[in-house]
Order: sequence, then C-alpha cells, then structure tokens
Amino acid sequence: MNNTTILSIESSGSNCSAAISQDYILLAEYSIFKPNFHDKILAELVRRLMDDLSITVDSLSAVAVSSGPGSFTGLRIGAAIAKGLTYRNSPKLIAVPTLEAIAYSFQEKSNSRPCTVVSASHKDLAYEQEFNAQAEPIGEIKFLTYNEISELIEPETLILVSGLKEIPQFFSMEKSGGTPVLRVINLTAGLLSKAANKYFKSSRFVDSETFVPNYQQEFSLKC
Repeated sequence: MNNTTILSIESSGSNCSAAISQDYILLAEYSIFKPNFHDKILAELVRRLMDDLSITVDSLSAVAVSSGPGSFTGLRIGAAIAKGLTYRNSPKLIAVPTLEAIAYSFQEKSNSRPCTVVSASHKDLAYEQEFNAQAEPIGEIKFLTYNEISELIEPETLILVSGLKEIPQFFSMEKSGGTPVLRVINLTAGLLSKAANKYFKSSRFVDSETFVPNYQQEFSLKC
C-alpha cells in the first residue's frame, strides 16, 4: 500500500510554515515566526523542504492549506502556492479551516472536551468559534472585540488562544462559578497536518481551480 504523503502550508497568521507528514507521522517542518514575510519566504520553505526530503510533487498524496479566516495577504499567498502545486487536482487539495485546525491540534493529543477558539485579527478584534469534544464546529465564526468575546465565555470554558501577543487579562478573570481555562496554541504547518490527515482519510478535498480562502474581512495589509 502506498504511503499517504501530505504537504501542509500554514500562512493564515504571522507564522510562515510548511511541513510534510507521511502516514500521520511528521517528517519535517520549517517555520519562520515573523510577520509580513510570507511573500519573501513561503515558496522557498516549501521548495527547500521537498528538496531536503527528496520528495517531488508527483509523489505527494495531497497538499493541505489553512483556509482561514486570517490575514488576507497570508491566506492569498498560501492559497496561490497550494493551487499551483495541485494543478488539475493532482495531487489533491485539502482546505482546512484555520480555527478547526487549532481545535483539532489540541483535542487530538489531549482528553477531548468542548472548547472555544479565539484567534487574533487586528487591533482589539478576534475570530471566535465553538467546537465540540471531537473538534467539530458547533457554531458560526464570529468576528468580535475581546470584550465582546469575554462576555460570551462561560465559567470553566476551555479557551484555545492563537495569535495574541498579550493574553487579555479578562480571559483569565474569575467568573461566577469558575475561571476559564486558557491554552495558547501557535498554529504551525505541523499542527495543521493533523487535521489534514483527518480530511484526507474522509476524502474531504476541494477543487483546486475554484478554491478561494475564507477571508471573512476586506483586504488588510497586516499579515
């Protein structure tokens, strides 16, 4: 039986990252944690990763990319590279929702429980979405201020925070009935590959020609 080899690309936030996994095992991951660097280095990271592992596009089972929400520029660059590698859907293209990838990367290695994912956007705004114990979305993506999100958080809620330089104090404030539980998740291509393998197993592919990331917002220069 052939190995399942997946190239994963994460570019939805400040992290610029590429990884290759084979049969659920991470072989290698290259990441640069620097904002506004995607256009300069992401394609080179992918090339270098594949060269170092002696893996060709023809030998890939699929290319996975985080599909948003997130940085307009970062998502556009990641999607362009992924679409270029999966021309005519060979290899297959997997689009992994960014917030789901964060939820699944945590649930996959821990005792499963419902969670809320909060991912920074810009200024005091963030994306928020709730997930069940299997990391499946149970609500729509909301685009809210930190204060608005804080009002929604129930006592003892598990909150997976991504992309925040400083965790707002109110996320850890005690509420009546208990204190929310915080876990910081810095999404990388290696973590994205966990959800990508789940998608591959269930044949959840997208058409390379028509795929468009979930930008959620109008264009922003911030990566």
